[in-house]
Amino acid sequence: MKEQKDRIGYIDGLRGLACIFVLLHHFILAFYPAAMSGNEAVKHMEGQTELWFSQSPLAFFVTGDLWVSVFCLVSGYVIAAKTFRMRDEREHAAFLIKRYPRLALPVFAVSVFVQIMLWTGAFWNLPASELTGSSWLSDFYVSRGGIGDLFFDSFVNTWFVGMTTRYSNAFWMLNQLFLGSFVAYLMAMAGRFQVAKFREGEKDATTPFGSDEDGPSGEEGPDQKENRTGMEKKGKKRQGYDRILMVYIIATVLFFLANLRLGVFALGTVFAYLEAKRGKDRGEKEKADADASATKTKKDLYIGLACLILAVLLGAYPSGREPSNLYRYPEMLTTRLNPIYFYHMCAAGLLFEGIRRERIAGRFLSLPCFRFLGKISYAVYLIHIPVLYSLSCLVMIKTHTVLGYHLSSALALLTCLGCTLVLAWLFWRFFETNLDKALNRMTFVITGAKARGMAPRA
Repeated sequence: MKEQKDRIGYIDGLRGLACIFVLLHHFILAFYPAAMSGNEAVKHMEGQTELWFSQSPLAFFVTGDLWVSVFCLVSGYVIAAKTFRMRDEREHAAFLIKRYPRLALPVFAVSVFVQIMLWTGAFWNLPASELTGSSWLSDFYVSRGGIGDLFFDSFVNTWFVGMTTRYSNAFWMLNQLFLGSFVAYLMAMAGRFQVAKFREGEKDATTPFGSDEDGPSGEEGPDQKENRTGMEKKGKKRQGYDRILMVYIIATVLFFLANLRLGVFALGTVFAYLEAKRGKDRGEKEKADADASATKTKKDLYIGLACLILAVLLGAYPSGREPSNLYRYPEMLTTRLNPIYFYHMCAAGLLFEGIRRERIAGRFLSLPCFRFLGKISYAVYLIHIPVLYSLSCLVMIKTHTVLGYHLSSALALLTCLGCTLVLAWLFWRFFETNLDKALNRMTFVITGAKARGMAPRA
């Protein structure tokens, strides 16, 4: 049970951490644009620090496109794992009914506040952009829109058209989040029966052949025959499992080749599928041979470290400039692909696998602070842009003449982090939690399905 809680904990922690790194990415775009674009004309530090950072491995931690891919991969994993566990058809109906309002209504609520802020002139991004030199900061919240725009963008454009940024330039990926949810669900539906059969096969083959029920003269006793039949069934079920896995891998590769971020949702489904197998095998293997278990742990350590190192190198691939260092060579390998999407999606998969194998990383992300961030991650993602464009920019404008640029920007970052976390918690506690309860009641009335815990977060 503790291992299961830790596993869920690092999933939540990784999702929460992804949202914080997306926030940091947007902060750098706003206040240190040269650290992303490599444009010397808008640098604020002495020397070439920002330009070097823009294509260094350190950019891994603030590459927004990478962490959006991580967020999507985790969402795909959670949805697929939940689908594999569904035993009642009414649970499937409940998921399909709840998914759209569970995502869209929080967006509408945030958009209402943004619309009010637009009407009251609460955004300070335009004068702040003159100080920072960030075109990203000056391109948004320049038109007020109307009530029709508010409803149409919140319930239609954001989900079915995509790239809608009137109320937040972070909303551009919600279309992919929505569609990717169903990619993960449909792929999991295709494999859930094989997962169930595989688990049944593990239960069938539990008695060793050399049991006390052997027949005379080396003949198979009744228990042996039953056991052998169970083993044969198990083998067939494993073959079916592998065929489904091959289908999953082919679908994931096709999404990657098509430059679609849906590929990370498919990859999340692959991880959930493999975890279903590992969860069944792990206990028996460790009990059978303690030495083999220790060797496997050491092997996991090395493989996990290799995955994490590759994730950092690929995840830091520049997304705001043409690379001029070693990163220009990987770009040549993907002439038919979008290198930003491709390498960042690959890095998301490597990061997930590395954390899964590294127990230290898993325990670190299972700490209460990261699990808390996981709970409020959707709210953090929705709220941080309005906070950045209003309060953070106001702090920068009011304090830069007294504190200087760097201290003012640090204060703006602390303001953004603090206010975003507080507002996100309030939003989650009073809006999202009550929304989950209301949607659970609604789906129970429609389908008769009782909710098992909270509705899945984005």
